[in-house]
Amino acid sequence: ALNTLMMFTVLQNHPTIRSYALTSLREIPFHDKVKNDVIRKLVSFLNEKEFNAIVSPTLDILSRAPIHSSLSDIILKLLGSDHDAVRRFALRKMREFNTVKVVKILIDKLSDQDPRIRDLAAESLCWLDSARNVLLDNLLKEKDLERSRLLSRILRPHSTKFRKDQVNKIGDVLKGHLKTESPLQE
Repeated sequence: ALNTLMMFTVLQNHPTIRSYALTSLREIPFHDKVKNDVIRKLVSFLNEKEFNAIVSPTLDILSRAPIHSSLSDIILKLLGSDHDAVRRFALRKMREFNTVKVVKILIDKLSDQDPRIRDLAAESLCWLDSARNVLLDNLLKEKDLERSRLLSRILRPHSTKFRKDQVNKIGDVLKGHLKTESPLQE
């Protein structure tokens, strides 16, 4: 059934036919052999202009599908999409890729002008173990009060996994802020 429905999703078909095929695909589980190929094909639909008929049902399918780390680069490219929903989808999916590259991109997105993008980047960073050390280093070096608050909020889910030396560093930095009556002592 999967292969048959995928035949109806190609560009040569009318958008309505493609939409019905994509809607039907939501009910079919992916097999490991075809999953990466199907996901790669589905991700290519996210760049199309026909949002309601093509992009939206494709997002429904992909949001429930686990995406293998070998496909992380195609998800990262979606951050440049014209569709806001696709950019938000990419940020949510990035939490499945526990790499330093993803962490750096998400930290960069914490400065985005769109508050929804900033919030999704922060939420995704909460899920990534590889973000803990980078976030802590950024927090300890940060001089801006609002940015410090944001980083400390993101680090809360990671706090039970800090090593003793990291806790000591946090304590030393806090002592320094208390001595200088810095606004960062909060």
